[in-house]
Amino acid sequence: MNGDRIVTDVNAAFRALFGETPRWIDVLANGNRVLRNQVQQLKTLDGERNFHVLDHWPSDETEELYFFPVTDEQQVSTQSYWDLFEHLSVPLIKLSTKGGIKSVNAAARSLFGKKINIGHDITEVFISNQQSLLGWISDVSEGKIWNKSIVLQIPGTKSGTVFQAALSRVFDGQEHVLIAAFSDVTALKSLERQFVQSQKMQAIGQLAGGVAHDFNNLLTAISGHCDLLLLRHDKNDPDFSDLMQIHQNANRAAALIGQLLAFSRKQNLQVKLLNIREIISDLAHLLDRLVGEKVNLLLYHGTKLPMVRADKRQLEQVLMNLVVNARDAMVEGGRCCHPHAI
Repeated sequence: MNGDRIVTDVNAAFRALFGETPRWIDVLANGNRVLRNQVQQLKTLDGERNFHVLDHWPSDETEELYFFPVTDEQQVSTQSYWDLFEHLSVPLIKLSTKGGIKSVNAAARSLFGKKINIGHDITEVFISNQQSLLGWISDVSEGKIWNKSIVLQIPGTKSGTVFQAALSRVFDGQEHVLIAAFSDVTALKSLERQFVQSQKMQAIGQLAGGVAHDFNNLLTAISGHCDLLLLRHDKNDPDFSDLMQIHQNANRAAALIGQLLAFSRKQNLQVKLLNIREIISDLAHLLDRLVGEKVNLLLYHGTKLPMVRADKRQLEQVLMNLVVNARDAMVEGGRCCHPHAI
């Protein structure tokens, strides 16, 4: 169910009790509001029955409701509610309005183990980088916010596990207490970090492509003027060898810029016959840069390699990926080579 109380999904047990999926959850209460965390009479396929309605917020936008049928003898018993609390599959912790741990259900004990002790304060167990835990508890206790989720971690653990907790205020028959519902969101947070990193890499690729394009224009001017100077000097001229060095290095720089441009943007395939030895030779300098200082790159290939039909940029990308994967596999450094790989 979303924040507008529109039903998004139900399970088979719900359909067996209430029939087809309703548009709004409040239809079950004959137009009244379906209330959380208490016994309420709802309309089923067999007539009206009493249910404990418990809730869980896996995210700020999504609420899950659990309906437990109650007999006439049970509905006046507050204890039955807390029996359900104990056996729900959702990890739950019962807190005082000041944050003291009053009760922990079986799912929470299984998730947290001995880290949770009744009588301790929740701030002694969890930390949050989002906001103050005491401020979060105070706001829910005073009714300033409802079911606001917060991301928590247990300090001192090396697992990097991250939990999301939603806090609700309920009445247990004697006083108001808080119920914290937990879920393990470590995998979700890892995906979020990977997504942020991919966005950064995309931005770096766009920046590199722009810089490479501008630098390529400068190299074109350098190469052009160098060619003009070579026309004015013959091979016997003392400056001829220096000009040839400028010319050759400008061409190498242009090749590197071309590889950078190909890496940073999508290009249409241009399939043609290629000499693999020439591709490797042209790419060797860039590959040495990729492996870093801890890894030595050694390239071996046959002397009579046949021509291949491929896109040059795509083939270069494959070679770069192979080298990067080999480098990442050698955390302590080493020699990156394979005589029969190429």
